[in-house]
Amino acid sequence: MPFIKFEETPTGPAELALADALQDLCRVSGTKDCRNLAPTVRMLAEKHLCNMVTGCGGSHIYIHREYEFVPGQPAHENNRRWAIIADTEL
Repeated sequence: MPFIKFEETPTGPAELALADALQDLCRVSGTKDCRNLAPTVRMLAEKHLCNMVTGCGGSHIYIHREYEFVPGQPAHENNRRWAIIADTEL
């Protein structure tokens, strides 16, 4: 079962609804590789009108608010991850 950890507090009703939807997705997903959920995560962000950048690492999905993400510079001080989904509990 994938696990989600929110590293930034959801703000506003759209982000709160997205957070709830992502928690539900993780709860009902039967996937052994959470990266398979990335397309659904992107679709849910779009559906809830949240401008998020979603990508995959070795065994996780990262989710950033678009305005808190510097492409190609993962260690940049302005990169603040909103949430992470992983295969094991964080």
